Amino acid sequence: MPPSGILFIFSIMIRNITFILLSLLTLAACSTESSKIKQAALQYSTAMGNYDFDEARKYATEQTCNITINFYQHIALPNLDTAYIRANTPATITITKVEQTSDTTATAYFHKTTPSSSADGDLNLVKRQGEWKADLQLRR
Repeated sequence: MPPSGILFIFSIMIRNITFILLSLLTLAACSTESSKIKQAALQYSTAMGNYDFDEARKYATEQTCNITINFYQHIALPNLDTAYIRANTPATITITKVEQTSDTTATAYFHKTTPSSSADGDLNLVKRQGEWKADLQLRR
């Protein structure tokens, strides 16, 4: 084979290897982002499901803390029967699916199991200052 043919084959091989490496890097970046979303959703949902509002605040937007968590902590929880709380803890959360809808928004789907019930739900998350946070704002 003439040297130009070998160079042609070599250049094709280099392009293919480059394409494969870039594809793998992209896949790895997406997987990492998905795992960050999943982790934030799991931490928030587990904390809320077990009435650990201080822990849930770490994984929520400021507005979610001010509206949703404050409501549950200061209005709903004091009016709950302790027997109800005992029957619904501990809560175990399993994240079943994560959909990243943009660079800064995602939805996590979960299954919650307690000693007395089980249910499926979803959670909206937003990326704020590089961290994924639960976002439970009331929409108009």
